[in-house]
Amino acid sequence: MYEYTPKKENLKAAHLILLMLVGGFLILGLAAALPTLPFRWAVQLLGIVCIGIGIFLYTRYFTKTFTYSVVPRDDGSFDFCVTECQRKSRITVCRLSLASIERVEVLSVEDRARAKTLKKELRAEGRKLFFYTVNLTPSSLCYLVATECGQPLVVALEPDETLLEILKKR
Repeated sequence: MYEYTPKKENLKAAHLILLMLVGGFLILGLAAALPTLPFRWAVQLLGIVCIGIGIFLYTRYFTKTFTYSVVPRDDGSFDFCVTECQRKSRITVCRLSLASIERVEVLSVEDRARAKTLKKELRAEGRKLFFYTVNLTPSSLCYLVATECGQPLVVALEPDETLLEILKKR
């Protein structure tokens, strides 16, 4: 019925990845150049952790994209699907019945305080959060609060206006 793939605007992620990788290699180089450095092992570990974070951020925000779609079921109802695309593989990572969505919360960048309180409320309810965003800091974020198969959960995504209208109508 409808499919949307958000555009990547990962300038902040690129800077953070570059900082982590270059910083990690500089820290490892510093530890190698100074053999008498106290707690040298801790400095080396810090360098390896920085490189690991850089690699994780690269694979999460540069090699993956997510496609959001609303698809019909055999019984006439609709499902919301999130498909992860990485290189040539496509894997459906989330499939929710539109009827199971209890509410839709849309937050913009300016609503940081509201986002923090909402996350605390949702975690206090025992809901598991799933983030399917392609940008490190999206301009607007949508939380789908749902209960699927008895499991309370929240799906965070970056919808466009059309998808948002479909999800709010449900």
